[in-house]
Amino acid sequence: MKSFDVHPIDYINEVIEINLDPDSGSPYWNREIRKLGLDYREIKIEDLRDLKKFGYREESEIGNTYALDLKPKSIPNSEVFIGYSSGTTANPLRNKGGKKKIPWSKEFLDATTEYVAKELESWKVPKNKTWHAMGPPGIFERHLTDVAHKLDGIMFYTAVEPIYMKMLPKNMSSEEEHAIKNYKNVLGKIIDFQTRDIMNNYEPEVVMNLPPILKMWKESEDIKTDQVEATLFGGMGVSDEEVKVLKEYFPIFTGWYGNIVFGTAMWKIGNETPVYDTPKPLLYIDIVDPNDLKSVEINRKGIVLAHRFDKASFLPNIITKDIGIKRENGFKVIGRL
Repeated sequence: MKSFDVHPIDYINEVIEINLDPDSGSPYWNREIRKLGLDYREIKIEDLRDLKKFGYREESEIGNTYALDLKPKSIPNSEVFIGYSSGTTANPLRNKGGKKKIPWSKEFLDATTEYVAKELESWKVPKNKTWHAMGPPGIFERHLTDVAHKLDGIMFYTAVEPIYMKMLPKNMSSEEEHAIKNYKNVLGKIIDFQTRDIMNNYEPEVVMNLPPILKMWKESEDIKTDQVEATLFGGMGVSDEEVKVLKEYFPIFTGWYGNIVFGTAMWKIGNETPVYDTPKPLLYIDIVDPNDLKSVEINRKGIVLAHRFDKASFLPNIITKDIGIKRENGFKVIGRL
């Protein structure tokens, strides 16, 4: 990426210095370095292994942190977007923290957009086409619309929180289940109305959604999909079995893994099933042993550990609940804890 023609470690150290500066850094890191007993004069790293000095934190902890505390004082407000999303795993009736809210710098967002667009070009996603995507409101709408624009496309976007687009959460009371089912029923009708109009009347050639909805579209007699030339999935991991089915349905099928907290990792071309890689130096992902958080060997299973390097939010050592397998050229996601 043109914006990052520097040595990765130099860029990472710049991000660390901006976020941890005692006078102009973020309130979150001002608290953390005191808690960790870190000396600001010794915060530079030589490689990613040195990141352990900054401690480990659960993805949910970051998602529930007051978003403005994550932003360094030195980064102008005009250069920052607040990304927010419910995700797909929480119980919406018990989630007292609400949506995950994370500062994204304009630089980080633009570079991620450029990365995704270039990866889609390598997949031969066609240019100058009509797009239809469904996803969270806010930053993802801007991001995906900008990706479409980089491929000379025009976007029809349906904004909906992903938590309501998946199966019901586990361990729900009967009252909670009834409430969410009612909401999903109403929401489903709205989505169906919007989707049917866009798919049938505007005939988008590039579509993006969660795998279960892509499959539902293809199997529906009422939603037109014959015009679709490329299909993208986003956010959640997708099983190899789902991939095989959807690849039979659509000429080009690819996508990405990620979320509002750490960003985006793309399915690398040349792999029959999803093997993801990241836009370094913005994001690094490793597969680690859940017991000692040490990196596993190639082809071994562990949990996904993410490091996000954004001048507006330095987030190292994010422990996710996603289960992955390390590969020579990236990683797979195979489920959740």
